Amino acid sequence: MWVFAVPLFSWSESYAGLWLPVKVTVGALAFWWLLRLSRPRVISLWPLERPGGPSLLATLGPDRTGPAHDLARRFLDLRRRGRTSDSQSQSAPDGLEKDFGKAVRWPPGSATRLPRDVSPIHLALLTGPKTGGSPSALALRLGLMTTFLGVIPMVYLWWRDLLIAGGPANLSWEAGLLYPSYLIWDLLFWFVPGYLLGLLWRELPGRTGPVKSLPISGAYALGAGAHLAMAALLDLGGAAETTLRALLLFAVLTMAGLIVDVRTIRDVIPPWSRVGRHLLEVYRLESIPAQATFLLAQLAAVLAIIQFFRGQGGEPQYPSIDPFNMPRPQG
Repeated sequence: MWVFAVPLFSWSESYAGLWLPVKVTVGALAFWWLLRLSRPRVISLWPLERPGGPSLLATLGPDRTGPAHDLARRFLDLRRRGRTSDSQSQSAPDGLEKDFGKAVRWPPGSATRLPRDVSPIHLALLTGPKTGGSPSALALRLGLMTTFLGVIPMVYLWWRDLLIAGGPANLSWEAGLLYPSYLIWDLLFWFVPGYLLGLLWRELPGRTGPVKSLPISGAYALGAGAHLAMAALLDLGGAAETTLRALLLFAVLTMAGLIVDVRTIRDVIPPWSRVGRHLLEVYRLESIPAQATFLLAQLAAVLAIIQFFRGQGGEPQYPSIDPFNMPRPQG
């Protein structure tokens, strides 16, 4: 049902005087399609290693965040002891292999094991930070986080539209009635994707936060691409700002997913350990080529945003933050 939250990403669209919800329709269908296509990559839907065992998601209640973090701490301690014995060319401590077998059992006290290729660290990342708790609490936190991260681009886009309209001094009293609705829409634009990311956190594909955010930012990008295609076909303006919003949404959601992972890892590692080292290991970015590949998409988005801010993106012919396609108030 939350697929239908995608229409909150944009409102009415008018093409040559006709109302056609292209961005909304394509975005909703793309979101549904991406979720269906990536379903085999949703680790919470993988069954536990037991014949006829339940899925991992069925064992993740609101009160399982603490036990999942405890299991991850135990796993990290056992792995550290095992690596220490290997580096010193010593035999493994007595009972270490047996303890490792217990460290991958889930739920606690049962004989079932985590799915193959899912470690207790991935389980902790799946449950989220301890301050999140239930999916609804994590959704609210992520919605507020993405709203906070979106304040700077929101202020810039507002100021840019005001300058196009001739500056704040040239606005009429009608702007006092119109711009509050623009503010509400813009806050929803940044809040809803983050809320959706938190609410579906355990049911999105991938093991890490940045990967989990891709279906949401990708759905909006496909909807924006359909809008750009229609705008190019009918020779309309506003294409540059639509592209900018898609890039900003990708950057904000990726950053929000990264922040959630950092907070989760900080909860499960010892206070004297470095978060960055564990984060690179979980993201499988120990090598320099892997780190470069991971940063490439972010770098491309940042460069595109900087290029737009330097004035190379063109100016829209109408304000894209106007949800009802109403004309700009005259001074």
